[in-house]
Amino acid sequence: MSNVIRLANELFPAVLSGEKKLTVREGIRSYSLGSACFIPSDSIDPRNFDLDIDIMINCLTYKKIKDVTNKEALADGFKNAQHMLKGLQKFYPDIKEDDLVTLVWFKLIN
Repeated sequence: MSNVIRLANELFPAVLSGEKKLTVREGIRSYSLGSACFIPSDSIDPRNFDLDIDIMINCLTYKKIKDVTNKEALADGFKNAQHMLKGLQKFYPDIKEDDLVTLVWFKLIN
């Protein structure tokens, strides 16, 4: 599997419940469409982890944070786009609304 994406441990329940259908990454990421998996962000070695979630990446979108819609923010588990920026700053402290991000749309593989 070529797409291994680190995800904060606290976000795993939202992915598993179907609440989170999108993950936003700083910058331009070149993930391949198709099968992928999330691994916990605290995994030291991505080949050796206890929990992973198999997903299918079905769409990649590139845009500035200020252009992310409320619908997209909701799909990422945020109340709206404004809250999404604050949430992203937890992972990317220097991120600003003019910065480019990659929106990774996915679905859970059972």
